[in-house]
This record gives sequence, C-alpha cells and structure tokens, in this order.
Amino acid sequence: MHRTRGVTLIEMLVVAALMGIALVAVMRVISASAHLENRSEVTLRLSLRASAEIERLKTLPYEEITDGTKELENFSSSNDRGEIAIRSLHNGNMKEITITMTHTSAKGFRPIRLVTMIAKPIEEGS
Repeated sequence: MHRTRGVTLIEMLVVAALMGIALVAVMRVISASAHLENRSEVTLRLSLRASAEIERLKTLPYEEITDGTKELENFSSSNDRGEIAIRSLHNGNMKEITITMTHTSAKGFRPIRLVTMIAKPIEEGS
C-alpha cells in the first residue's frame, strides 16, 4: 500500500493557532511601543516648556519674581497643564521656583516637576 504524506487538518489547525498567538503577541508589542512613544513625546514637550519657563524667569529682574502660584497658559495641547510656585527663602535673598507640568489624557502619567533656585544679585559696594 502506497501512502501519500500530506498536511492533515489537525496540523493545519495547530499551525493556524500558533500563527494567531504570534500575531497577537506582535500586535501587543506594537501597541505598547506606540504608547511609550506617545508618552515620551508628551514628557519631552512638557519638559521643554518647563525649562523654557525657568529660563524666562531667570531673565527677569530679581524684584519682579514675586512669590505665589500661577497657572501657565498657551499650551500646544489642551491636555497639558502647568503651574509655577515661587517662594522666598533665606530672608528674601533666594527664590525657589517649582514648575509642575501634567498631562490629563495620559493614563498613569506622573507630573513632571522642575525646581531651581535664583539668588538675589549682590549689590556693588556692599
């Protein structure tokens, strides 16, 4: 009796199941990659905005940097939020500036916080 070797239905089902599992795994990796890319883009955008705000404050005369908290405006995304908190330290000779940036639509996104200190310039003749 001559037997022809071919692919059985069970072998085809096993191959199809394995390919399905592999396809699902690849799709999950692609989805996770896109999510991380989006989160990186948001983090970079907010970090650059916070850095620019700190640099802007450094250009102001020391007396114009007043204590208090205020919301930042003019974001490129409606989901971005920012807040500046300024407080005087060391008898008014230093200012602590804290900028907190958040993104409201990214699930589990941790706020970005930048803190810097600006010292009162030493007056000549003192």
